[in-house]
Amino acid sequence: MYKRIILISIIFVLGIVQAMAQRSLELGLGMGISLYQGDITENYIQYNGHKRIYSAFFRYNFSPHFSVQGTFTRGILGASDFYSQTRFDRGWSFSADINEAVVTGQFFFLNQFATSRNGESAFLFSPYLLLGIGYSKIDATFVDRFQPDLSYSHPEDKDLFLVVPFGGGIRGELSPSFKLGIEVGIRPTFSDYLDDVLTSTAANDWYTFAGVNVCYVVHKERYKTYRQRKYRF
Repeated sequence: MYKRIILISIIFVLGIVQAMAQRSLELGLGMGISLYQGDITENYIQYNGHKRIYSAFFRYNFSPHFSVQGTFTRGILGASDFYSQTRFDRGWSFSADINEAVVTGQFFFLNQFATSRNGESAFLFSPYLLLGIGYSKIDATFVDRFQPDLSYSHPEDKDLFLVVPFGGGIRGELSPSFKLGIEVGIRPTFSDYLDDVLTSTAANDWYTFAGVNVCYVVHKERYKTYRQRKYRF
């Protein structure tokens, strides 16, 4: 009895894996920069304070235009009044280790699976939009250059933040098995505690990831030429 249950379970799992593989499954790595916007910036984005980030992800393309992606990103986030023309004398700065896990849905404007008559991809590049949800663990350290012992933190300060990434990118085909992408994603945190300082302003802190990525296509189902018209714009 138990052997039958185990056998049926194995067949069921293999069936799910096979069904997923009939679409498209990708594994990839990325790198880029982090940009911060909050109490220690005078502009929306302070490019001079950018830090490095690295990511690993998997993407499942379950239709020619829609995908879901899970991404883990690790890196550094920071900002400083040193780069400000109006706040240099204030002397504030912060630096934080960041670990982020998000799930995003992606909409591709062009058919990802369409092929030409010779079997090659019908589109060299495909732009897309993304929207998702996730959490970030951000352990920030705030420093006042002129008053090192002064703290602007709040009793309810935290290091775990809900994020809703949104943005877009463009992806190109290096070969049938490898893809190259460029992506920008903005993250509102719904909190003013990201930089370890709470001011009188009502604005919350944001951060942005921008970078490049390369992925390997584990399996991809290509639609034949006579089916392209059904999905192509």
